[in-house]
Amino acid sequence: MKKTYALILTLLISALGILPPAAAALAQGEMALAPAAQHLQEKNLLLAVAIVDGILLLSTVALALILGIRRRRHRLDRVLARSGRAYAPGEAGKALSPVMREVATLHAKGRAHGGICAAHMTLGKDGQIYLSGGRGRMPKKEAYALAPERREGGANTCPGDIYALGAVLQRMTVGENPLAQADPVIQSAMAQEPEKRPDIAALTAALGADDEEMSKGRGQRGKAARIAMGCVGGACVLALAASGVWASQAAPRIKAYDAALTALAQGERETCQQYLQDLPKDYADVAQLKGYLEADALQEEEFYKAAAEAYTALGDYRDAMQRSVDCRVELIWYLMDRDHYETAKQYADDLVKEAASGAEEIDKELDYRYALKQQERFLDKADFQDGLQAIRLLGYLKDENYSDAGEKLEQLRQRAYDKALDSVGHLRPGEDFEFTLALLSAIDGYKDSNDYLQATLLLRDTNLSRRQKCEKIMAEYWKLEPIRTWVQEVYLLEFLTGEWKGEEGRFFTLRMDDEAYKIDYMNLNLVSWRTYPLVYFKDNKFFGDHTGNEEKVDLLLSFTVDEQDPNRVTVQNEIIGKSYTLTRVK
Repeated sequence: MKKTYALILTLLISALGILPPAAAALAQGEMALAPAAQHLQEKNLLLAVAIVDGILLLSTVALALILGIRRRRHRLDRVLARSGRAYAPGEAGKALSPVMREVATLHAKGRAHGGICAAHMTLGKDGQIYLSGGRGRMPKKEAYALAPERREGGANTCPGDIYALGAVLQRMTVGENPLAQADPVIQSAMAQEPEKRPDIAALTAALGADDEEMSKGRGQRGKAARIAMGCVGGACVLALAASGVWASQAAPRIKAYDAALTALAQGERETCQQYLQDLPKDYADVAQLKGYLEADALQEEEFYKAAAEAYTALGDYRDAMQRSVDCRVELIWYLMDRDHYETAKQYADDLVKEAASGAEEIDKELDYRYALKQQERFLDKADFQDGLQAIRLLGYLKDENYSDAGEKLEQLRQRAYDKALDSVGHLRPGEDFEFTLALLSAIDGYKDSNDYLQATLLLRDTNLSRRQKCEKIMAEYWKLEPIRTWVQEVYLLEFLTGEWKGEEGRFFTLRMDDEAYKIDYMNLNLVSWRTYPLVYFKDNKFFGDHTGNEEKVDLLLSFTVDEQDPNRVTVQNEIIGKSYTLTRVK
């Protein structure tokens, strides 16, 4: 029965358009804003006033006069972020007319605002956008509105304000899309050179933000509103005596509470907290609202973990659960930027388990960013585990068709492959093979990486002699160009050991003492070499040395192995510039 009366009362008074928001919530039993369990005296009085229609009318009108009609505004940056709305350039210019008027007034006095950004603007219920303070300071998150000269440490200037207005207009019209083209007028306002930007009057005119008719209409509405409020005030005088007791008890609390909600809607947290100080802790949702504001302050100061916990503790209060999710998402990227992937992954997994909106995409994006970081570390340091993790994550994301994971995976394997082959070509005996082996192991199976891996393991094997390694390379890995480079530059003597013959009766014979690693016998008719007291091989070249005169060293021959046949070699006589092709005599 009580619920029926409450519903009838709500419909009756709401139809008259004079029931205050708090009283309507009370009559409906909306616990979030005005819990029915408390202030029974106000509820009983409100029901009694409903019985006496005339007293109800005068009492609610008086309360409306006490409370006033407050126009709520919202921070522009949050409105844009949540709604995703894109204004047309002309529409954006007209919506910003109040801002431009205020800026024009400042500029006319030779002053600059210095804090123009979406975070310092509020969207009124009338669709107009207003400045809400912030003069001379710019939040870190709104750095996009800083003119180039401000970023370089310059002072606040009027052209800097024009740039900031252009940045806000661009955000309103194209959002955060980096590929979208801004309106030419907006682009001119965001010119890099201050002198190329229009002044406030020119910008206002170019955007069609002429506020004459708008001001006239607003003035007419204001006059009508004042007349209406005067009539309401006259009528309320007659009801003050009857409603005095109820108003004196309920109105101050309701007024303070409603003012707190208005301040909250406008993003004025400190003002909201001041109003809440005047209210009992057990009034309506004051205790929860204070907790909500504390969480909001923590979020703004980037204490995301504490903010998320505070929002979670509020349960289903307002949008606390969604803001808890938002804080944890911010925390994930905060941790990721500081290389705390494992911790960030735990938070992402929790969001997925909770089936939070967009959680799976966030989880994949986290893996994607981490995979790219691991890729760079792997290519820089060749840590085998980094490479495996990057390839595993990119492979998983490729299967999920996420972004360009498949392309990144292919690029990673190719870059690791190229880096490995380059590394193989520059390795020398006694050097650390781990970097090369890690690269090749991580891309197991990519192209002919397995062949290079086995060849590199062969070169590192300390149980094989130089001759054995050379013979195995000639037999199994001759097609691998970097490995042939080893033969030509490191194992040349082992390669040349034996008897070689060519056209015109040219020959080359070499026998090695493997244990002593020295030439046991050598004979050739490719160049005159016996006149030199000392001859020696270095890399793939044969030199003659006039002992006692270090400056008198002659390059006699250079050897180039054949790419296809390990039993052929090209020898260049560097004295006469003639080359010979020799074949191994088996």
